Amino acid sequence: TYHANDGTDDSNTATVTITINPTNDAPVAVDDAYSVDEDDTLNEAAPGVLGNDTDVDGDTLTAVLDTGVSDGTLTLNADGSFTYDPDADFHGSDSFTYHANDGTDDSNTATVTIIVTPMNDAPVAADDSATTNENTPVNIDVLFNDSDPDGDPMMVTAVSDPPHGSTVINLDYTVNYTPDLNYNGADSFTYTVSDGTDTDTGTVSITVNPAPAPVVYGGPVSAPPVLLSIEVTPGEATIAEGEARQFRAVASYSGGTTRNVTAEATWGSSDNNVATVDAGLATGVAEGTTGITATLDGVTSNEAALSVTAPAVVSVEVAPESGTIGVGDTVQFTATATYSDGTTVDITGQATWNSSDPDVATINAEGLATGEGEGTVEITVTLDGVTSDPVTLTVTAAGAVLQWWAILAIVAGSLALALLLFTMLRRRRGLATGGS
Repeated sequence: TYHANDGTDDSNTATVTITINPTNDAPVAVDDAYSVDEDDTLNEAAPGVLGNDTDVDGDTLTAVLDTGVSDGTLTLNADGSFTYDPDADFHGSDSFTYHANDGTDDSNTATVTIIVTPMNDAPVAADDSATTNENTPVNIDVLFNDSDPDGDPMMVTAVSDPPHGSTVINLDYTVNYTPDLNYNGADSFTYTVSDGTDTDTGTVSITVNPAPAPVVYGGPVSAPPVLLSIEVTPGEATIAEGEARQFRAVASYSGGTTRNVTAEATWGSSDNNVATVDAGLATGVAEGTTGITATLDGVTSNEAALSVTAPAVVSVEVAPESGTIGVGDTVQFTATATYSDGTTVDITGQATWNSSDPDVATINAEGLATGEGEGTVEITVTLDGVTSDPVTLTVTAAGAVLQWWAILAIVAGSLALALLLFTMLRRRRGLATGGS
């Protein structure tokens, strides 16, 4: 309000009304993080990525995809929900970006990080066939044509009883089949291959031929089979320092027969400073390339190429295993990686940290977690596609701690001390007026 004056008298009082027209405020998008197991699907319900985004005007937000993922398929819906399917056998970190829109303005661009946790892939057992003569046992290398997607060493853990014979698992995981006395015809058995975690089953079909006619005295005498060649498989392999890879040697003889000679052959590495080998099991020593061979009865196999890379991360651990803080407080987590060569390294500032609920607690790139709201979250860290087991962080209301300090001071008989402690703690937690 105001009035006018002519030098002598005042006018009446007048009112000036100012109308402040509203303008739209852009929403604010916040980065998100999720995790999913390898070969699994991540289905995140609404509000999804919009759950931690804000708009001061209270407008309804919609999510708009900016850049998609690189190692899978993604469907992002306007309500913030999304579905993510990682590529087959992919594990590691993937991401996409989006922005929020309030119907008028766009937010900043936010990044959604998805950690795909590695899972074991089961070995694949391929069916086999073998031939033997009546009353003649035969060793069958059932693993020769089997495979493991992760390159894990395989072993035979079980065999079934064939209808017309018996089976025994040998130390080198070949299977010895013995037909029943005087039996000839078709027979079969199944076997189980394991990579130490998962299994698969294959079938072995056997043809038992009738016994050869006896040789007439003075007639031709069959020469013993001659070793012609040895094949080492796989022909190429890659391991990290400290890791091991099983090679297999199969001998071919005159007459067309083959035999697994992994256990009895003499194995060699062209560079023992890169990798050593014993009974076909090669162990990485240092980065480089070496050739793996097997020798038996003066015959040397092909040279299989083995590449040894830098030590690989095999596990990650987070400390402490659990913690409790108040809203506004912080706690420092540390991460330690164990590598394939047995060394351990502090990777706190090198790995990717993740909080299962940023509304309860956030965690920065250095492992420092901050309480944002009451609740419990799981903290994990990932390096080179290997994710730690989760640790638990509980965030409590800051006021509860203040009340206990005040109660203790009052019990001690000093109301003034209680008020002083209350004020100091409020300021420390940033709760006092004008506090930081």
